[in-house]
Amino acid sequence: MSDNEFRNDYDDDLDFEDMSLSEREELLKNEARRRYVSRKEHAKKQTREQVLLTITKVLIATFVILIIMVYIMFNMISAKKDRREEGIEAFNQGKYEDAAKSFTESIEKGQWFSRKMDIDTYFYLGDTYMRLGRFTEAKEAYHYIQYFGDESDVKKAEPYMNISDAMLDVEDGNYDTAIETLKSEVDRGDSVAALYLGTCYEMMGDNKKMLESYEIYLKDNQLNSYLAYQISTYYLETGEIELAKAYIDSGLNADDEYRDKLLFNDVVYYEKILDFNSALSNAQALKEAYPDVEEYQKEYDFLYTRVNIDTTLSNGTTPEEGN
Repeated sequence: MSDNEFRNDYDDDLDFEDMSLSEREELLKNEARRRYVSRKEHAKKQTREQVLLTITKVLIATFVILIIMVYIMFNMISAKKDRREEGIEAFNQGKYEDAAKSFTESIEKGQWFSRKMDIDTYFYLGDTYMRLGRFTEAKEAYHYIQYFGDESDVKKAEPYMNISDAMLDVEDGNYDTAIETLKSEVDRGDSVAALYLGTCYEMMGDNKKMLESYEIYLKDNQLNSYLAYQISTYYLETGEIELAKAYIDSGLNADDEYRDKLLFNDVVYYEKILDFNSALSNAQALKEAYPDVEEYQKEYDFLYTRVNIDTTLSNGTTPEEGN
């Protein structure tokens, strides 16, 4: 800095020209120190501003990342819950294949802190597989619960594991072992085991014990289309057709899993009361709804022939009554 520039920075009253050389040097040193300190303060201020700017950018970036993560997590949770709720809805409607698919998709969707939800979904999945007769897969679902669940989950899953083991024994033809296991569970108060015990007796041809087991189940559980089909079939065979009709109608209002079989039993009911026109009409609707089932097509053909060839049957009377 020149002397002229320096002089301009001071008051006009300062007589720089009258200063001695040593006074000038001291004044210049003081000014240099002042400017040095000023530059240092300025540099510190810039550093602080840069640090604050960097921190602000980091905080904004972190906030944006958190929002994205929350959005992703929300959608993951939402999708996981949606699949689970779809599965529960399908399960309650007796659409077990659809339910199994939805439950599996829910479990497969990764999500933090979802273990408890997944455990409960595995219970639904195991029950679904049991109703589908896929007992090995049901056992795998219950095994997962026993491995990853807490103490209460393990205790809750134990009887279901025993039931799945029993039904695997049934598949292998070990009926005595299966019945022993299922009866033990029923004696412990598990009404669900009574459902499978009844099925086991049905497979063995012991219809009396089948009905007794189903009655135990129905004390604590609602009628489903499977039970309605099994029981109505039994009553149709024993000639208690009005009881059969009551179970047919109730089963049709329960769920859709055995709907076609119940509709077939409904055709059989009208045959047994000799109302062949109603039987034919119902058989036609059944074979149109299920065109790939040969049994329904044959039943329709049989009834069509009877109604249209034997005119005495078209009004719901027997040949003897017509005479």
